[in-house]
Amino acid sequence: MIKHIIFDLGNVLLDQKTVSADVYFASVLGISEMDSKTFYETYHGDAVKGSVSFVDLVSLYKENFKCDLSKEEIYTRYKQLYIHDVKSVNIALIELIKRLKINYSIYMMTNTLQPHFDHWKTLDINHYFNRLFRSDADHFIKPEKESYLYVVNKIGAKAEECIFVDDLAINVRGAKDAGLQGIVYQNNNLLKRDLLKFGVKI
Repeated sequence: MIKHIIFDLGNVLLDQKTVSADVYFASVLGISEMDSKTFYETYHGDAVKGSVSFVDLVSLYKENFKCDLSKEEIYTRYKQLYIHDVKSVNIALIELIKRLKINYSIYMMTNTLQPHFDHWKTLDINHYFNRLFRSDADHFIKPEKESYLYVVNKIGAKAEECIFVDDLAINVRGAKDAGLQGIVYQNNNLLKRDLLKFGVKI
């Protein structure tokens, strides 16, 4: 029986462009996206897991590409680009979550970096969730199997009692490999249909 529902953030609860950190850094530093992507690949996993802080990542970019901007200005410009790409909160999904909370525990599980989370905090939707699990603070990265088991353990659940909802099929496959149920998010109507298939009360 399903007792817990875990939602991704980007392109599920937030309507946003799917733009990665390397693209933002390329824009801020005035370098090619290919150069930025190649550089970021070295640090991506550690940055998302929080082993390398975002401030340290900024320093690494600044030093490698000999940027004249201050670290504070790089951080600010990066965050502004991210904010610009977040179009809106998925209000209809928030309304669904309000109803789901009557019968289920609701959680957030997201791969994130500090400036992304800084903006998310201003949207005033965190109180709809029993807990937020963020990769850089909880030191995981989807779709690694261990990341889902970490969340399941922290909420004191059994994997089969949980549904994980994400817009990326690879992340949903990771959840299924860990024993959770999984739904690839496409839109709110299809999400309701898929939840009903699992016997979830809406």
